[in-house]
Amino acid sequence: MATRPDHDDFWLMSEVVLDLDAAADDRIAMERIIGGIDLPSLAYMSTHRVVHGLGMVKANPVAALGGAWIDGFMAGVNFQKRRAGKTAAAAS
Repeated sequence: MATRPDHDDFWLMSEVVLDLDAAADDRIAMERIIGGIDLPSLAYMSTHRVVHGLGMVKANPVAALGGAWIDGFMAGVNFQKRRAGKTAAAAS
């Protein structure tokens, strides 16, 4: 396993993940955890991303799960950027 980085991005990601873990541990409703994202859309997308990656899990579970985490992280980052862009465009 790689050595933990000491970079601001790592610590920010760590805060986000710890907040998600705490919310789940506190049994906070999924709707509150995901914020203003449509839950049926999120559930549908997550199911299809899992089906898409099942072949990789059988071949190399660690790489597949790491890839899934990166895929989800980048999807979230880009979702926020695109949503912000649409909100800004609609406001002007």
